Formats: sequence, structure tokens, C-alpha cells
Amino acid sequence: MNNTLLSTINVMNFNNINSLRSTARKAYSPSTDFIFNNFPVSRSFGDFIDTRAEQTVEDFMKRYKESSTELSQASTDLKQLFLKTYENKKIHIDSESLEAVSKQNVMIKKYDFVVAQLATIQQDTSNAIDSNSTNLTEFGTTELELQQDGQNFTLSINTEDAENNQDVLKKISSAINKSTAAVSAKVLSDGEGNARLSLESQQTGSEKAFKLTGDITSIIGITSISSARNALYSVNGEAAESTSNTIELDNGQLEVTFKEEIDHIETISIELNTDQITSQLADLTNQLERTKNFFSDYSDDSRMLSKYKLRLESLVTQFQNDLNSVGVETVDNGSIHFSKKKFETNFENEGTAIIKNLDKANGFIDKLNKFSEDLYTQDIQSLMPANTPNNLPTFMQDDFISYLSMSRGFNINAFYPTGGILDFML
Repeated sequence: MNNTLLSTINVMNFNNINSLRSTARKAYSPSTDFIFNNFPVSRSFGDFIDTRAEQTVEDFMKRYKESSTELSQASTDLKQLFLKTYENKKIHIDSESLEAVSKQNVMIKKYDFVVAQLATIQQDTSNAIDSNSTNLTEFGTTELELQQDGQNFTLSINTEDAENNQDVLKKISSAINKSTAAVSAKVLSDGEGNARLSLESQQTGSEKAFKLTGDITSIIGITSISSARNALYSVNGEAAESTSNTIELDNGQLEVTFKEEIDHIETISIELNTDQITSQLADLTNQLERTKNFFSDYSDDSRMLSKYKLRLESLVTQFQNDLNSVGVETVDNGSIHFSKKKFETNFENEGTAIIKNLDKANGFIDKLNKFSEDLYTQDIQSLMPANTPNNLPTFMQDDFISYLSMSRGFNINAFYPTGGILDFML
């Protein structure tokens, strides 16, 4: 076959993609059909190069945006989260006998409880009285004394207009409930024609114990079912007493409720809630790895990105100990990953110090924010890979040669000798 030189292209003269496209159109104007990377192509070589260039720029811009904006956002989010670390606490309870509610300023602390006795209310009841009998109505106007918490309450009732004994019990109940005593009263029927007067203190604690006396009580009788008692407990070995089963600790920042008696130590711990921190550290680590890979893919073709790559590697190396302490590790192959287990172990042993180290002034988070801001504000043209075929990303050079090799009807020799000559031979 006679080979006719259609065009000799000096690669070094390709100052940009447009120049490459223009020269390529002159060198090869017919359209051709072929499959490239499973993608059907039917266009001139110039169109092909144009499309690949656009795809290259689009890919670069997408990854640049991810690296510059998302890395900055990830580090900023983590810094904001660190600022709120001490507000983000959780309660850990290893007991079903205790309940707790905390407020924002609760201290990080562990509390050991023993509950020897719950606080209780007083409950009294009268004897069972024949509801339909009328013997209680014969008292006429009568008085009862209700004593509670050092106070006496005089209750006056008139039984003459009551229809039967149950009505008299209801009059007594109503008089007690209308008083200012912290006692509640009601009349209970057993369904067999009998009624009882039931009394309860409205609050727990021995101070709320009460006593009901009067002429009529000698007839109805008053029996105590349960006594008013204080809660007896200990916190971290110190004995205490409360009129209520709900107590306050840490100057009211922690409220604990006793649900039942506990004859052994059970614990409530106030801890930092690290769930959000570990999640954000994982996001930051992933973004660091994506940014590092972005720099690596283009650093051979962009002097500026090569510098950013070295700066990021230097930054990670400089704060390697601080990063390792929070579980952000660089493994042997250079990749960065996050170990939640390592973070939790170090946090349990060293507490918030590992966070403070990372977030200190001029620490890793501060310098990463400055790095991300610098990357974001950098002139995009200075970061783009050089747009000469000799300096195009390797994958685009491969496409360039693949296109020539696959064109139908031509015997093409394409090579990159020193000096950059491409020969298109017919």
C-alpha cells in the first residue's frame, strides 16, 4: 500500500484544545463510525477531541468543586460541632429502677445509687358501712379534726339532710376535699351494699402524714393501710433522705426518679454524646481521601495541583498524632480512613483532650479551613491541567492514540517521540 503523508503535526505547536481541534480537522475530515469505551462514535476526529476535552474539563470541575467546597464544609461543620461538644450530652443508666432527665449544663459525672426505701403516701380507709342504713344521719351537725404537717383543719358537716349512711360519707369526703389540707378523699362501694371512706395524702413523705378524728370516726372507724414515709438512699456513698422519689443533683441540672428500692449499687452516668462527632469525623476523613485522590490524578499535569497535593500531605503528616488520637489514620498505601473503635477507646481513656488537641488554635481544623479556603479562592485556570496534547492527562492521551488506531481505511502510525511528532499516514 502506498502511504501518503496527509499531515505532519508537531505536538509542541498545540497551545490549547482549540488549536488541537483545528489541526485535527485539517488532518482528518471524513467521519468514521467506531466504538470507543463502549460508546458509539460517529464524528470527525476534531469533534472527538472536542468532546473528550469537554468531558475532561467537566470531570475536573466537578472534582475540584467537591474538593474545595465539600472539604471546607466538612471541616467547618466539625469545628462547629466541637464548639457544641459540651452541650451535647447523654445519660447512660444501667438500671431499670432509676430514671433521669438532665438539663443543658449538667456536669459530666457518674452517680452510684442505693435506694433503701421509697417515699410513700399515707392511705387510710374506714370500715365497711351499710350504705342504706341511716344510723350516721343521727349525728346532726358534727365536727371532725384533720391534722397534717403541724396544722389543724376543722371540718363541719350536717348529717340531718342525708338520705342514708353513704350520703353521710360523701359529705365527709366533700368537706375534706374542699379544705386546704393535702389530703384527698372519696367514697368506695363494694357492689354488695357497703361503702367505705378512702383517704390519701396528696404527696409522699413523712411530713404529709395526717390524722382524722371526731365523734363520727368512732362509728366508721379509720384504719391505716400505708404510712407516709421519706425516701432513704445514698449517692456515691453519702446517705440522704427525701420526701419525694424524685431528687435533684448538680444544682438542679440532673433530676433522678426512684422507681423501686435498690439493695445494691446501680449507676447513672452523664457522658458526652459522641455519635455526631464520630459521624462527622468519618465524613471529614472520606473528603480528605477524595481530595487527596483528586490531587494525585491531576498533579502530574498541573504544577499548581502538585503543590496542593504536597501541602495536604504535609498538613496530615504535621498533625498525624492528633489525627490518630481521634481515629483518623493514614495506612501503609497512603490512604486515609477513620476507625470509630479507636476513637471510642481513646475517648474513654483520655476524654475530651483528644478533641481539644484537634481543635486548638492553629491546630489541624484551623489549618485545614485555611487550606480549603485557599484552594476555593485559587484561580481555576492556574489549576487546570495544561491543555497541550503532550501534557494532557494520561487517559486523554490514550484516547487520542486509540482514536487514530481505530479509524477505518487508514494505516496510521502514531507515536510520541522526543520532539513530539505525530504522523498520519494513508
